[in-house]
Amino acid sequence: MVALTQGAFAGITNTIPFADDFEVYTNGTPLINGTNGWYGSSSSIIVQTNTVYTGTNAAMIPCDSTLSNRFVPASPTNVWIQMDTQPSLYDVTNNPVVATNMAAMFYINTDGYFVVHNGIATNAAGSFDPSNSVNWVIVTNASVPTNAPTWVRISIYEKFSTTNWDLYANGVLVTNNIGFINTNLTNFSWFDLYNGSTTSYLDNVSVAAIDTNEVIGLPLVVGPASLEQSIVYGDTPAVQTVRVVNAWGSAIGFRVDTNQAWLAADPAGGIVAAMETQTVTLTYNAGGWPVGTSNATVTVVATNGAGDEWSTQSVAVALSVTRKAVILSGSRDYDGTATATNTILTVTNTNGLDVVTVTSGLALLASKDVGTPAITNQGDLVLGGSAAGNYTLDGLSGSVTISQLAVTLSGSRDYDGTTEAEAAILTIGNNLDGGDLTLSGTAQLASKDVGSRAILAGTLALGGSAAGNYTLSGLSGSVTIGQLAVALSGSRDYDGTTDALAAILTIDNNLDGGDLTLSGTAQLASKDVGSRTISAGTLALGGSAAGNYTLSGLSGSVTIAAKTLTASLIGTVTKVYDGLFTATNLVNGNYSLSGLVLAELPTINQTNGTYATKDVASGISVSATLAAANFDEVAGFLRSNYSLPGSAVGLVGVITIADQTLTFPAIPAQPLASGSMTLNASASSGLTVTFTNIGSLGTNISGSSLTFNGPGVYTIIASQTGDVNFLPADSVTNTFPVYGFSPQTNTIPWSDDFENYYNREPLINGTNGWYGDSADIIVQTNIVATGTNAAMIPLDGTLSNSFVAGAPCNVRIAMDLRPVRTDLAETDFPPVDTNAAVLFYVDTNGHFVVCNGSGGTPTWCMVSNAVGSGGEFVVTNDTWANIVIYLDYRYRHWKLKANNVLITNKIGFVTQQTNAFSGFSFYNGSSTCYVDNVAAYWWDRFKVNGVFDHMIRSVNGVIPDSIMGVPTNSVPTP
Repeated sequence: MVALTQGAFAGITNTIPFADDFEVYTNGTPLINGTNGWYGSSSSIIVQTNTVYTGTNAAMIPCDSTLSNRFVPASPTNVWIQMDTQPSLYDVTNNPVVATNMAAMFYINTDGYFVVHNGIATNAAGSFDPSNSVNWVIVTNASVPTNAPTWVRISIYEKFSTTNWDLYANGVLVTNNIGFINTNLTNFSWFDLYNGSTTSYLDNVSVAAIDTNEVIGLPLVVGPASLEQSIVYGDTPAVQTVRVVNAWGSAIGFRVDTNQAWLAADPAGGIVAAMETQTVTLTYNAGGWPVGTSNATVTVVATNGAGDEWSTQSVAVALSVTRKAVILSGSRDYDGTATATNTILTVTNTNGLDVVTVTSGLALLASKDVGTPAITNQGDLVLGGSAAGNYTLDGLSGSVTISQLAVTLSGSRDYDGTTEAEAAILTIGNNLDGGDLTLSGTAQLASKDVGSRAILAGTLALGGSAAGNYTLSGLSGSVTIGQLAVALSGSRDYDGTTDALAAILTIDNNLDGGDLTLSGTAQLASKDVGSRTISAGTLALGGSAAGNYTLSGLSGSVTIAAKTLTASLIGTVTKVYDGLFTATNLVNGNYSLSGLVLAELPTINQTNGTYATKDVASGISVSATLAAANFDEVAGFLRSNYSLPGSAVGLVGVITIADQTLTFPAIPAQPLASGSMTLNASASSGLTVTFTNIGSLGTNISGSSLTFNGPGVYTIIASQTGDVNFLPADSVTNTFPVYGFSPQTNTIPWSDDFENYYNREPLINGTNGWYGDSADIIVQTNIVATGTNAAMIPLDGTLSNSFVAGAPCNVRIAMDLRPVRTDLAETDFPPVDTNAAVLFYVDTNGHFVVCNGSGGTPTWCMVSNAVGSGGEFVVTNDTWANIVIYLDYRYRHWKLKANNVLITNKIGFVTQQTNAFSGFSFYNGSSTCYVDNVAAYWWDRFKVNGVFDHMIRSVNGVIPDSIMGVPTNSVPTP
């Protein structure tokens, strides 16, 4: 086992360089007590001559012995230790205890493999433990034969600068970079050789301060054992050196050979002094080195100058030519990516005429933005070309020049008469940055006219965070100028059509003045008044600018205004003078309308108007006030399409002279005692009426006042002669009596046929014994039984006649009556007048109803001569009947005949106290009745005391034909 350590030691210590081939010792000399720096643990460790590697002497180390050598601890810190040994194999099962003050420890196991300790002593739990360290490592790439003792050249390179070491056997690297056990060691101090199994031998020990990895062989130390150089394709290999170190104490000759013509050694041979170093320079012939590794061997042979050669050592030389990392360059416009395609890349560092291209792929750049970003990653680039095998993309470098991208603009707008295009209508077609790139300002176009027009920058400006990646210089693109759909407007009066002639239309968005014209006829959405949408109809654009406009998609409207309509009156509007200015008989035909469209013809329903004068004339101006409602919407006429007239005027009025009539009411009989009266007559014209008396009695008429000149018949004529507005009226004649007052009481016999009275003479104030309770009870000539006159008793009138009360007698009263049936039923009786002798009336059926006082209590009863038979007498309304009443004052009863038919007899007087006739009364309670030919006679010699008193009425308008008694000497009040 070999252990290498450091530290101070009492006794002889060596300095580096050191060499000992044991040739100067006497056979059997023990290596103890510091002999040439050797310190053996046993005197059995000696120099002997039986087993040697070279020369005649070698050291022998028996079993379980340790041989050490000590050195002055000083720089240099990296040390080569080389020895030839015939080792014993370590046959102990467990690994040895680790000496913690050592830098390195190793042994050869029974399999011939080197076992080295790597790093500090640590057990399986990770704790520091020299006794059970798990850091022993068996190295199997080099071994020692185990079937027979064999010399092995051990070379150890201790690197105190990095605290690790390398191990070589027979010039073959066993392992390297083995960690120091004690990492605190800074320089070489000693080494120990421990033999634990069988006797081992040692020869040719040397220690040298060598800082490179050299393979050492005696008597010369040649290093390094190999030389490697890596160059990039196309580069020239660097000059390299081999050191030949004489580890002996005397000069040694050497020769250097190379096995490749492309490698030359200088010097090719020479002598190296004892303990000196000779440097041999290796030069590579110029030429293109293919990619790959070229190998050569440099052989160094020791010579003695007499042709003897030994200790041949070699240095393996390897020249590795690696592919050349390409340098790429390229340029492109900004494309928004941090990539570069193969098509823009060029290999700029090719050698000579090498052909290398980038055939495909995409590289990555340090930035996507404008500038010269480095190529940071080869991506999936692929090299091509005949020399591509000598180049690589690994480790490539280079950059790509990214230029600003000239924007490509597009847009569209309608024709606007300018060559301007606002940024708002433009789109950056190659905008790769969305909202980070903006555009403002105004572009200029190659032409103002419709079509695709090239864009010039004008005042355009780029903005946004990405603006620096773009440029307006060299911009491209175009704006499509579309035809401008015309906007039309116009106005006209209503004409009943949907046409709008071009002449009334204005092209509101005409940007070319007289260079754009319009012809034809547009169509409107409606013919009626209002704002009406326009459609093209037969419109056509003309003029040099017409191509910039279109009727397709036109907009606009025509305002149709109400057409002014005027009205006048025609024909004749005639009326008879009425004293008014009003006309009420206007008809549609009296109106003439001017301004109507086509066949539209409203009906005017205004019938009222005003004359300029109210007097008779012709050609009078008549005016009619008109409102919208006076125009009936017929025959296609709509009021809203016209400005309607508010009036119509025309000289159409004719007022003709009016007839007039006189109203001169009949004048009733006038009492002479009045002395005068006012004549009341009026003309329908309102003009003053004049009166003329044409009767036999002289009169004095002043205006309308008539003064009586005595009783008699007066005949008055009312007249009116007319004026400019009225024709003369037909005169009206009134005849009336003026009567005096001479009351009287009649005596029997007596009669009155009313023939000696004036027409309308009232039967009042005792005239011929008549006492009427109203001046309306008169003599009249319209309804008579015989002759020309008869008395008329109106509704609710009572007419009485009184007689001188004579001796009791029987009286016959006869008269012609024109009664009306009462509205009392045969069981619905009037009150009984207990002062009367006789009461009767005619009921609703035309039957007589009498009051019979025979039993002491007056009782009403219906009587008929033959009720229900064909011979029954029935009173008929408005028919004359001759009534005869017989009063028997002796027996105080009476009988009744009608038209000479006995109706009833022996009817008891109502009052049994009456004994003489004194008068009778007619009472009319239903409607007007008439009396004619009244007479009273004595009809026997018997004297009957009683008074003939009243005639009573039917409640329902039938003439009351009853005769009643009143107390003796009673006279009815007129």
